[in-house]
Amino acid sequence: MSRALLCSALLIAAPAPATALITDWQMVEGGAVRMVVAGKAPDGSYEAGLEIALDPEWHTYWRYPGETGIPPELSFEGSANLAHGSLSFPAPERYDDGFSQSIVYTSGVLLPLRLTPAAADKPLKLEAKAFFGVCNKICVPAEALFSLDLASDPQPDRIAARLIDTARAALPVPMQETEGPRLTGFSFREGKNALKLDITADVGDAGSADLFAEGAAASANGLPKPGEWTGSTARWSLSLKGLSGPEEALPLRLVLVTDTGAAEATYEIDRRTRSIRRTDDPAKR
Repeated sequence: MSRALLCSALLIAAPAPATALITDWQMVEGGAVRMVVAGKAPDGSYEAGLEIALDPEWHTYWRYPGETGIPPELSFEGSANLAHGSLSFPAPERYDDGFSQSIVYTSGVLLPLRLTPAAADKPLKLEAKAFFGVCNKICVPAEALFSLDLASDPQPDRIAARLIDTARAALPVPMQETEGPRLTGFSFREGKNALKLDITADVGDAGSADLFAEGAAASANGLPKPGEWTGSTARWSLSLKGLSGPEEALPLRLVLVTDTGAAEATYEIDRRTRSIRRTDDPAKR
């Protein structure tokens, strides 16, 4: 099969070995993917991760891809003794191809995964299907299948634990009101096609900063547009076009990423009164 045909095909790899805590790499166009499991956390859940390695000039996507892209998804059909599985997403970066802007990872990423068994004293049979997008000059969907038998009291894997700890350290933390990089001001104004939200942030002595916006599940909003940066104050403007939700309670998650770390906060926008209020608790870290 030619490279062009490979790029347009859905890529499906064989299941990984059943007893491994770090599976073999499964090759996909533009990179490879594997599953790592560190062992059990004190709360009885398994600490795991989906790791995507990327070839030079390729990228994959954050949980909200931006204007284009396929976000990573994991499904667990066929698993036994699994109550819940949830992915977390380290801080991403902005990608502009000249036509659209996306929210991506460019050098690979490990997405922390927490697996909660239905019964903590019983083994977990994990059947996981990963589906995500990879992109260079063209974008293609990629798919990988994993099958793992996890003991109820597994021996911890120190290599996997280090990989997962590093990824968790890059997760956005709850934004504080009085310290660290934080959003400090909001104002509304009429735009050409939609209402706009102007956002001010205190980024301290950071050398770089960017802001990402994620609406409700059905949203198709763009990225905040960078504005003036003066001293420790950075500014962005976000068009509310494409955000989904009721007029009086439009959900919005904002993630502020600097070279010193990442922080996030959730808000509700009332378009009728042109007001915004924070809905999460900054004290919960």
